[in-house]
Amino acid sequence: MVILWGLFSPLFAHAETVTLQADNTKLELYSDGKNELILKFLINDGWHIYYSNPGEIGKPTFIENLNSENQIEVSDKSVPLVEKAYDIMDEYLYRKTAYFKLHSERNKNLKFAVNFVECADVCKPQKLIFDIKNMPKSSPEEWTYVLSQAQQTFPLNLTADFEKRENQIVLDFPVGEIIKIIPQKQEIVSSEEFFVKKAQGKTFVNWQNISELNKLENLLIITPQQAYEVTINYDVFDWFYFLYIVILAFFGGIILNAMPCVFPILSLKLFGVIKNYDGRRHWGNAFAYTFGVLCSFLALAAILDILKESGEAIGWGFQLQSPIFVTLMMILFFVLFLYMIEALPFPSIANDWLHKMSSANMFLTGFFAVLIASPCTGPFMGAAIGYAFMQTDLEMYAVFFALALGYALPFVLAEIYPHFLQKILPKPGAWMAKLKIVLSLPILLTCIWLASVLVAQIYSPVGINKNNLDWQEYDASRVQEEVSSGRKVFIDFTAEWCLTCMFNEKTRLNGKKFAEFIEKNDVALFKADLTESNDEYNEALSAYGRDGIPVYIFYENGTYRILPIFFDISDLSEEK
Repeated sequence: MVILWGLFSPLFAHAETVTLQADNTKLELYSDGKNELILKFLINDGWHIYYSNPGEIGKPTFIENLNSENQIEVSDKSVPLVEKAYDIMDEYLYRKTAYFKLHSERNKNLKFAVNFVECADVCKPQKLIFDIKNMPKSSPEEWTYVLSQAQQTFPLNLTADFEKRENQIVLDFPVGEIIKIIPQKQEIVSSEEFFVKKAQGKTFVNWQNISELNKLENLLIITPQQAYEVTINYDVFDWFYFLYIVILAFFGGIILNAMPCVFPILSLKLFGVIKNYDGRRHWGNAFAYTFGVLCSFLALAAILDILKESGEAIGWGFQLQSPIFVTLMMILFFVLFLYMIEALPFPSIANDWLHKMSSANMFLTGFFAVLIASPCTGPFMGAAIGYAFMQTDLEMYAVFFALALGYALPFVLAEIYPHFLQKILPKPGAWMAKLKIVLSLPILLTCIWLASVLVAQIYSPVGINKNNLDWQEYDASRVQEEVSSGRKVFIDFTAEWCLTCMFNEKTRLNGKKFAEFIEKNDVALFKADLTESNDEYNEALSAYGRDGIPVYIFYENGTYRILPIFFDISDLSEEK
């Protein structure tokens, strides 16, 4: 075919091939006479133009439609060369020849511009405009030849489903040695932020820093044998995983009732149920409390959603980053403590009003109990909330709805089935006053904890040295340097107002086993302290698909995994 083309090509060179010329680049436009076109770039020796993603320097080559009545789009393009400029900067470019395959909805009134920059020692921006009234038609032989030449330079087109919970795509075959992974567009994901793992006959591609407003839609995977253009399908709904997360959220809500900042308050309400037990089921109280909890959870979710849509990087428990909110909570808890030890009598007028407005009382109890519980991110809530904020609004609110139902359940059961409490607990008496004082201790400890958070926010930065290990303040560029060098990296997202964080710090991060593992494996340690609001840390947290803390990230062999909230040393050492 090639020999025949060399002999007879002069016969095919006729007016149907539209040609435009820049200083160092010639453009030839071929067509099948219907809707398909091939744009061929012929580039002078020593010069180059750039791919749609030029790399660290250069300008992308792109097609600009100039007729709104006749859309034209690029359906395929040649695989670029990967080169280093001055041995320091990546360039993705074309030399000598490149092909773009175009598709037009109509075959009349084509008007589009080809924008590119041709570079050698100097660079020259170019814009060549094709203005064609009728679609040109190449001869069948010419079209077949040009199409076959172009297809040899095109990547293999694939579609992969986006796995939300892992922030990855999976190719159902093992890709060979990878030269480069290139997003088609700039400034979405850096090529250095892709991580590849091959297992079970498949290829797993993960990445970070994906913007919800500008998602990664196409990426090019280049190997010595084959290049793959992967289109990412985001319209994938995993019902099983969604139900799993909703169930975790429900049980996470139940567990919140056992947190030190919640349990004493719940106990007070349970005492009220026992003390005022009259043999009836108080459906109204149960409904009002549940409604208050639901409104509070959904209001917090709505606020978070609105702030995120406006570009704010915040997460669950964000209100405790405010010294004003911490101060108000500290005062509230201290008043509750005084009330529980009967040092501060409850005003009789307020008591009479609350008795008359029992439904409003129960609603407010449920509403404010959620605000108190929000920083106590239990073991089931981290994954659930992190998942929720990566999904559609419907899925996000479903997760928060499940959290609310789980949180409200214990009190609802006590109101509806009070006789079970009567069987389990002794009759009301002096023991309730004594137990009330015992339960006041967690309230007092919560006051002290909130005071320490306030002091840390106002007066002193939180220290980063734990167990004499070399902890560094989180810095994304430093983390990337360590990962690129092949070193293991451990990142701790924490805050003074996060009870689970402080528990893990004392029982795990300050433990002997953790220190031995870190020193033995030469792990770089980074701490992102969110005691006060920090945009960089919040954005990094969101990049890992999480909005609540604690979060522990462990990098090994260039890829990361998110550790369980209550992780063990085995979670660090075993391959996953």
